[in-house]
Amino acid sequence: MRSIPRTHPSCSSSDDYLVNV
Repeated sequence: MRSIPRTHPSCSSSDDYLVNV
C-alpha cells in the first residue's frame, strides 16, 4: 500500500494525489 503522487504533492486533493492506497 503506497501513495503514488500523480502530479504534485497536494494535501488538499487526496483523491487526485493518491492513486494507489
